[in-house]
Amino acid sequence: MPIFLLPCQKLNKFMNKFLKPMIVLMLLVIVSYPASVYAWENDDHSSAICDGEWAKVRVTFKNLESKAMNVVAFDENTGKSVDLGQINPGETKVGIIDLEIHNTEAGRVRFEMTWSSGEEGSDVEYSKHSDEICKKDENGDEDENGNGGEGGENGGGVGGITEEGGDEGEDKKSERLEVNKKVRIGDDEKYSSKAVGVDQSETITFLLEIKNTGEKNIQDIEVEDDLPDELSLISGNLNTTVSEIKDGSGKNLFIVAKVKDGVNLAGKCVTNKVKISWDDESESDEATVCFEDKELTELPKTGVDSNILSALGTVSLIMGTSLKVYANLKKR
Repeated sequence: MPIFLLPCQKLNKFMNKFLKPMIVLMLLVIVSYPASVYAWENDDHSSAICDGEWAKVRVTFKNLESKAMNVVAFDENTGKSVDLGQINPGETKVGIIDLEIHNTEAGRVRFEMTWSSGEEGSDVEYSKHSDEICKKDENGDEDENGNGGEGGENGGGVGGITEEGGDEGEDKKSERLEVNKKVRIGDDEKYSSKAVGVDQSETITFLLEIKNTGEKNIQDIEVEDDLPDELSLISGNLNTTVSEIKDGSGKNLFIVAKVKDGVNLAGKCVTNKVKISWDDESESDEATVCFEDKELTELPKTGVDSNILSALGTVSLIMGTSLKVYANLKKR
């Protein structure tokens, strides 16, 4: 064995035994450092505020460490969050979590701080929201909490996600609902805006899809469904109210119907229309069903079946022939 390999082998054994565990330990220590957080810059971390419509939580994060980190703040009561992005050493960022509710009790904000391969959370409590915080005085000036005044209807320049020296204010959130009316026939799994060649005996299912494609929760959505007179309702509601659809979510409503007894829709089409309304907005859509042009070409057969008559005739013929032969034999 070459002599120069001996020191290398000893060095490898030394590193495996001592240095590698030390390196791992050092990494664990580095990534598990505690981050310094504070909200609203006061001792009790009171950070509940209001912009005149929705309760919000303001969080302030200052990086007192020597490394940059990425920070996301989560409100544990609502699951809402604000991404503060990368915060450099010594830098402070302020974020607003829009709770999208009219009031809020005391709650807790959880921070997730990521640096390298390490991640750690920290909790910050905020105080109960007060309705007085939302109000402006009669002159439109700022109240004692800094709301109202020239900062806009929401007051005090409170809204939005800001950082020191960054943008202020929050754009008005849009309200938008998308409505789609579809239909399927019988047990078919596929819905479409129009069904053709439909047998009049089939069950018809109408689907109403409502999607909130805006940036704000929408409440009290009125649904008016106009079922064609030729159809009778089996299940579902033609007029109903959807209490709320959150932004990015949707709601499906179903109506099951069939052709009324005594109605002939052969070769004809009917259309199911729907209109949804909320606040001062409305949307509508429709789905069409076209029935096959199938007329009765022959009347149902009445009386004794012809096959039976034929069979009986054959039997009679055989019996008559047998009797005649028997009679001739008897005469002899």
